[in-house]
Amino acid sequence: RKVYKDIDSIPDFWKWVSGPFIHTVLRPDFPDQPGTFYKYFRILGGIRIRQVRVKEGACEIPSAMEGFADVCFAPFSKKNEDKEDFGPLNLETGRKEWHWASKEAMGEGVYTGRTWIDFPGSGYNVTIPLDLNEARKTIAHLRENNWLDLQTRAIFIDLFVYNANTNLVTLVKMITEIPAAGAAIPFLLLRT
Repeated sequence: RKVYKDIDSIPDFWKWVSGPFIHTVLRPDFPDQPGTFYKYFRILGGIRIRQVRVKEGACEIPSAMEGFADVCFAPFSKKNEDKEDFGPLNLETGRKEWHWASKEAMGEGVYTGRTWIDFPGSGYNVTIPLDLNEARKTIAHLRENNWLDLQTRAIFIDLFVYNANTNLVTLVKMITEIPAAGAAIPFLLLRT
């Protein structure tokens, strides 16, 4: 079983989020209290997963290397942040499914990553339902429709957890950076 700190690729991220993560925070132990885990913790609100992306073709391939690659994806910067809709076409709206939202709409601030890149609070947001079966469907839909791809530069999972024994609320923020060179860098941030 994959643990969070062992994630080193997008496929690893999907294995972890659809397995250990979702089965920990959405345990079926308390069917009448969705979002309760380890007896003491209760998720407040929901689980938000957000990504920051770069524009396709935001870098140039040197002419000597043109035969080796068709497109490149640059490191993240404010200048090359992707804000275009992407994903499968929604037949009801005629728009692609996933839409960029500003930091104001998200209520997020800047996060300086382990690679010293400042990631804005903007991006593409999906709420994971607190029902285990619905959460599995949502995650499968994201994975099957390539919600994460070569344009992804950072993935944020945010949830607020309440512990009645200590009367504390904790922000759990799991950040997975995807540098332009590949791989993945996971980091856990807790704020009480």
